[in-house]
Amino acid sequence: MSAQSWAVRWVVALAALEAAVTEGERLVEEGRVEEFRTVPVPVVATGLPPELADRARNLQDRLAALTERVAEAMTVTLREIEAAATERADRGGRNDRGPRAVRRQWQPSYVDARA
Repeated sequence: MSAQSWAVRWVVALAALEAAVTEGERLVEEGRVEEFRTVPVPVVATGLPPELADRARNLQDRLAALTERVAEAMTVTLREIEAAATERADRGGRNDRGPRAVRRQWQPSYVDARA
């Protein structure tokens, strides 16, 4: 395989990585971290061409920042879950209406808009 075809493979691999990082950044910005999935690791059987090094470093920096933001968001979510569990435990299973907690489940209903 020629050096040019290996370079093309690197361009394709970096494009896939860039798309995944961009998607991850968008999800984090929108507060949809739970939808974030793994980022594909480029696997090319030859070294990175020097002309792509800056692009690869930039992607590496963006990926590191994204990883940090996802970890922070997960930590915040864990704290919120723990706080909610503590609040429930502090209430002792009671609600404002009396000693027994009443758990209501959502049920679909029909509304006749013509009436």
